Amino acid sequence: MSRKVSARGKVLLTGEYAVLDGGMGLALPTHFSQSMEVKYLKKGEMTKWSSRELGKEWFSATFDNNLEILETTDWDTAFTLRTLISTARIAVGSHQFLRGASVVTDTDFPLTWGLGSSSTLVALIAIFSGTNPYLLLASTIGGSGYDVACAMASGPILYRKELPAHPEIKPVNLNREITSKLYFIYSGKKQSTRAEVDRYQNLLPKTKIEAVQRVSEISRRIPEVYDFQEFCTLIHEHNHIVAGLLQREMPLKEFSDFPGVLKPLGAWGGDFFLAASAEPYDVVKEYFNDRGYSIAFSYPELIYEKPRSKFQRTYNLYL
Repeated sequence: MSRKVSARGKVLLTGEYAVLDGGMGLALPTHFSQSMEVKYLKKGEMTKWSSRELGKEWFSATFDNNLEILETTDWDTAFTLRTLISTARIAVGSHQFLRGASVVTDTDFPLTWGLGSSSTLVALIAIFSGTNPYLLLASTIGGSGYDVACAMASGPILYRKELPAHPEIKPVNLNREITSKLYFIYSGKKQSTRAEVDRYQNLLPKTKIEAVQRVSEISRRIPEVYDFQEFCTLIHEHNHIVAGLLQREMPLKEFSDFPGVLKPLGAWGGDFFLAASAEPYDVVKEYFNDRGYSIAFSYPELIYEKPRSKFQRTYNLYL
């Protein structure tokens, strides 16, 4: 007997580090995802784990029935995995969870893209064990939880961390006149999220209060915007707020001649960035391709939105 489920990747459009302090962020689930297939072996056998990237194994581990690591290709990853599984076992009150199982996970995107291989794994383990994913996250690797919310979302969401196990999550729609002009460009760089988070958390609380409040207001406002220029103004203001907060230069200055507005996504300096422009998709792709950035997605290519009926479109709801 086997079971297979999947969890979606994430893009944090607004909110950045403010989400860690209870700020509101606008988060988007992606078409790209991580799957997890579990097959239970004969009773008493060891648990075997294989993690794959686009079908190619990059990590493996074997655990005994007490989750002791018998062999692995990466001890740090194995310890993290053991913590997740053991925490899930405690939460469900059973040592049988993933005991004597063959587990295969596979991302359908390169891990270097930063779309959430860890958060999707937390979501997958929570789905299989029937535990609260936010409580599992808080008890193990930590974080704001917006990425875990994206893993199980059916479209864009406003996210705010309240209690560790019960965040505020509100499904929203973004206007098609706006999203038709949004593109996501892969920087080809990897920024240390942990280092950037530490930098932010070392700021004095009083320097963050006003910034967190204004970033939250921008996050709430964007789903209500129908004018593209107003959207660009909000994104530009968001950049100024975060740059001032982190005492950093305005981002992506090397593209000063781009016909539109640019914004980092996630930890500034790595992974994907947003390009908002009224120019046609081909023009935007050519602009970045000429500068060595060959991976670009339009909003519909990258961002998942569950198809909605006419009724849902009218009342701004998701099933």
